Amino acid sequence: MYKVIFILSIIFISAGCSVFKQTESSEFRGSEDRKWKDVEELIVKHNITDNNFFINKARIEVVTEDVKESFLATIKFIIPDTFLISLRSKAGIEAARIFFTSDTILINDRINRKLLFGKPAKAGRKFSISPEIVPVLLGDFIGESVNQFDNECFKGRSNIYTAINGNILRFIIDCNKAKVVSVSRESSNSKTQTVIEFDKFIRLADKFYPSIINIHYSEIMVNIKLDKVEYPWKGNIEFIPGNNYELVELL
Repeated sequence: MYKVIFILSIIFISAGCSVFKQTESSEFRGSEDRKWKDVEELIVKHNITDNNFFINKARIEVVTEDVKESFLATIKFIIPDTFLISLRSKAGIEAARIFFTSDTILINDRINRKLLFGKPAKAGRKFSISPEIVPVLLGDFIGESVNQFDNECFKGRSNIYTAINGNILRFIIDCNKAKVVSVSRESSNSKTQTVIEFDKFIRLADKFYPSIINIHYSEIMVNIKLDKVEYPWKGNIEFIPGNNYELVELL
């Protein structure tokens, strides 16, 4: 249970907009008309983690070898790195509330009345997840290209490799959309792999991002669909620890 909650705390972070609009293919220039330099600039411009947002509703399905679980979630984000996530059952009963920054994790486990706490770097090593790659889980492109050859669009796609804290990331870029459609990761010191696929891109002003995110992590499959989202969002985040909860450190 703790492992699933921790994975949710850094995987179930997404963004949306106040008005959903499916993008039409005509809104994108054809890849044959676009040079790679233009694509590269637009990829960064389309990143969604450069503003605050509030997801009023996200539908989440977690599938493992032993169980299939469904959650509802609300997610708040304040730049540069603060998240507050509430995980609820379909009946609306809150199971966990998660506060997450670049240097702190706090989790109210309301079912077992436990307060889990720790540092992302330590917990990340245990679960083979690095907090620096959280924006990748939202479909954003981060890092500098380490490709030995020039990145070019071939049949509308381009592959880009980056390295972040021992994680080698392989991005597959749709040159028409100038967005990441798939990213895979393998830690340099383990065989653990993460594969993320993005679909149903949403348009807001000059940004495009996925409303459907499918994540394969080890033996866990996570399917996320975003609904009812405010972007940009003006609000604040406050985490209130559970009263008289047992303290459990994430090591």
